[in-house]
Amino acid sequence: MALKNQVAIVCAIVVMSVALGMSVRPHEPQEFVTIEPHQIAFLVSLESRKGEHIQITSVAGADTLGVDTRRVEIPHRWVSTGWLPKQGYWKPTVAIITIDRTPVTLRWHSETDASKVDPKNRDSKSLFRRPSLVVESQDRQAFVMSLAGTVRITDASAAGYLRHYPSNTLEQVLQNEVATFVETYLTEQSLRYTGLELEQRQSELMASTEAALACHFADRGIIIDHFGAIAAITASTPSAAPRPMR
Repeated sequence: MALKNQVAIVCAIVVMSVALGMSVRPHEPQEFVTIEPHQIAFLVSLESRKGEHIQITSVAGADTLGVDTRRVEIPHRWVSTGWLPKQGYWKPTVAIITIDRTPVTLRWHSETDASKVDPKNRDSKSLFRRPSLVVESQDRQAFVMSLAGTVRITDASAAGYLRHYPSNTLEQVLQNEVATFVETYLTEQSLRYTGLELEQRQSELMASTEAALACHFADRGIIIDHFGAIAAITASTPSAAPRPMR
């Protein structure tokens, strides 16, 4: 009789343990995102009611707190997938998007054929190179321009950058959109001057290019730190560099 009681007690304990295990919801996971000093972070709501816009909130950069890094905890919501309390999973309710605000520089300073230059060619994390720009004057003279420009993202401009470039790094934007703007603008402007005028008014042309850059990319969240020539404009020969396409 005592043995039967013991077996019954053990069975009851097992049944209760199983039932308790099936009825207990797992603990909410702890998830953290670290914001580095060179980053700007935005907290994006992953949940919204029908018709509502996704909410994006700026998270203060680590440097504003006087620390090297900042950890942000990600909240979760329990999503039930069955009739038992244990059936379901924890779903993040927000996401953290970080933007690298390290300034990046692009130099047009090489007479190498552009087709032989790797677009990923770089001297460091923040310095990229392209062939010197070849332009044509009004009187059809070819000139070589050696240029350099540096861009960055600030705390105030980061939201505008995120709206225009949600999936592009500053390096990608610099090497594509910014570089294309510079080359197109200078090619078009050079055609307004004779060869002699180009050489005499180089500073004026660089200043107008920098102003046009700043104006065009201001609402895109990109700040032009500086742009200009790093060498005097020089006349080109057909063998030294290809003539620009008309």
